[in-house]
Amino acid sequence: MIEIADRHGIEVSSPRERSRRAGIVALAPEEPARLAAALANAGVVVTARGASVRIAPHAGTDAATFELLDDALRAFGNETFISA
Repeated sequence: MIEIADRHGIEVSSPRERSRRAGIVALAPEEPARLAAALANAGVVVTARGASVRIAPHAGTDAATFELLDDALRAFGNETFISA
C-alpha cells in the first residue's frame, strides 16, 4: 500500500518499517476527507481521522484489492464535474 501511495504522490505518515506500523498505513493527503470519500465510493474501506486516512490491510487482502486501491488513487483528482 505504501508503494501504491508513493506512486500516486500521496504522503505516507506512518512508519515505513513494517515492524513499526502494526499493519496500519496512514496517508496524509492534502484533502483527507475528499480522498476518504473517493476511496469509499470506489469500494475501499478506510478510516478518516483528522488529517490522515488510515488503511489496514489484512492477511486476506488480495491482489484485486490492491489493484482497486491503485485504480481509485489514479482516478483521485481526475474527477470531472458538469455544471448546468
